[in-house]
Amino acid sequence: MNLLRDYKRNSPSTNHAIVKMFYRIAVDLKAPGMFFQVSTLRIFSAILHDSTIASDPAFAELRAMCAHFISLLVDFFVKSPSSAVIFMLFPKSRLESQEMIRGRR
Repeated sequence: MNLLRDYKRNSPSTNHAIVKMFYRIAVDLKAPGMFFQVSTLRIFSAILHDSTIASDPAFAELRAMCAHFISLLVDFFVKSPSSAVIFMLFPKSRLESQEMIRGRR
């Protein structure tokens, strides 16, 4: 996450690599819940609300990824509001993330 915090100073290729790594975790490993942590969501929110990069195509992929994760979190909140708050406070393993999304915890 430290690398993502420096998204403005990162090269476009670094930001692209971050997006691809997050995609692999969230989609290929089916563990998007690993990103449902308050600290991570604050970074996503900062990127989405940063008006200095809003129209810069170099940040479009990064902004789309952040919006996607926020959308997944909103869907999770709708399904399980009380659990979502608790899960946001603690880091999760891949297995815990998968169980959380499937509703087994």
